[in-house]
Amino acid sequence: MNQLSAFAALGVIASGLLAIFLSSKVFPSNETTGRFSTIDGLRGYLAFFVFLHHSCIWYFYLHTHSWEVPPSNLYTHFGQSSVAVFFMITGFLFFTKLFDAHKHPISWKKLYISRIFRIAPLYYFTIAVLLIIVAILSRGELNGPLTDIRHEIWRWIQFTVFGAPNINGIEHTALIVAGVTWSIAYEWVFYLLLPLASLAFGLRPSKKALFVGILGLGIGISMHADLKLLGVFLSGLTAAALVRSDQFRAIAKRKISSLICILCVVITVEFFDSAYYLLPTLLLTVSFSIIAGGNDLFGILSNSLSINLGRLSYSIYLMHGLLLFITFNFVLSPIDLLSYSSDQYWLLITVMAPVLIFISTLTFHFIEQPGLKFGVKLANKSK
Repeated sequence: MNQLSAFAALGVIASGLLAIFLSSKVFPSNETTGRFSTIDGLRGYLAFFVFLHHSCIWYFYLHTHSWEVPPSNLYTHFGQSSVAVFFMITGFLFFTKLFDAHKHPISWKKLYISRIFRIAPLYYFTIAVLLIIVAILSRGELNGPLTDIRHEIWRWIQFTVFGAPNINGIEHTALIVAGVTWSIAYEWVFYLLLPLASLAFGLRPSKKALFVGILGLGIGISMHADLKLLGVFLSGLTAAALVRSDQFRAIAKRKISSLICILCVVITVEFFDSAYYLLPTLLLTVSFSIIAGGNDLFGILSNSLSINLGRLSYSIYLMHGLLLFITFNFVLSPIDLLSYSSDQYWLLITVMAPVLIFISTLTFHFIEQPGLKFGVKLANKSK
């Protein structure tokens, strides 16, 4: 087995699903799935694929000290296509709110309160762990002026919308979390732009909401946001429009649509080395629209394991980078890892998968879920 083997990925996924099965016995869920259950079942796989993506990158980084996309379309798309579909999901859910706003008016205050408490608690826990690791690597010493270090930390507190700088002179600080925070920055720009987007739906947001939209536009410009990436959110708009059609939903649920969905993904992985070109984005949009329309890919996405994995998606997304960094720098020696064969390395990742699920289960139940519930309660109290 080589370091880019698809069989290695299958082994890690199987290990993760087994851990999900066992964790569900300890933390049984009585929650019902959301309105779009197939999307709920999809999220967990996307987050887990990003774990595979960064695990592969780490293998080469340990040997070359160069953090680059893997020399494999499959492992590249585990990361890029997964993040692209995450953006599509965000676009889909919030453009659906805009489509429905004439019947169910949007409270922008409630929307932003719920978003803050959905994203911030676990994010700031992650940053707290990152700062502890920075302190350990710095041996408790200041490597620069305190004002500079405060500024560096402040940019991380701002969801890295203005960059993810090194902290206290620790090179490649972002690698502690596998650099995943960049996508959260793009998510926030999208959220902030929603009041401006609502104008295209014939809505009349308040002046305060419009100010938020203008602020989002300014932040997007100042951070030099990649328009290709922001454009991926619009794929969610396409799916949201299609799913409103009863005829499309009926077609999407057919078995032939499952095959089309899989074929689009296979073509994307086989013939494109990036998810962010126009054609692969369109192919992923077709696949995502079919799933959003209710296709569960022959029952895979409606399976209880997939739904339970989906609940942990945000925790998996934020926790996996910390787990990889801590394992490769504190639990094991980077020098010793150089002697690992590809089989030994992927066996290590296979063993780490249940650890990731266990950690993510804890952070979901004790950080994410309480924060989410508090946010909903606070949002409902707001006027």
